[in-house]
Amino acid sequence: MKEGSVVKERVLGMEDDNAITMELYESNWPVKNMKWRMAIDPISGGILVTQKFEYQMKFGAFGAILNSLFLKDKMNSALQEVFERMKTNIEIHN
Repeated sequence: MKEGSVVKERVLGMEDDNAITMELYESNWPVKNMKWRMAIDPISGGILVTQKFEYQMKFGAFGAILNSLFLKDKMNSALQEVFERMKTNIEIHN
């Protein structure tokens, strides 16, 4: 995170020790609100990790354009990196 960035998150709920729902409640990003849920479920031969991710941009139409041109791809690559790191950590510890 860049110096001077403000990002505050909180846990909204946990379900059966396998899912967590969180929200971004303060940031200096151009995001009005952001909420996500991550669940880890056992499946035959491994685990299934699912994530639901929602956000709304600040700045109306300008925010929508900013999202289309820049932020949407950045969010997707950040989420992909989270999953890749998680997979690497699981493989190392098994």
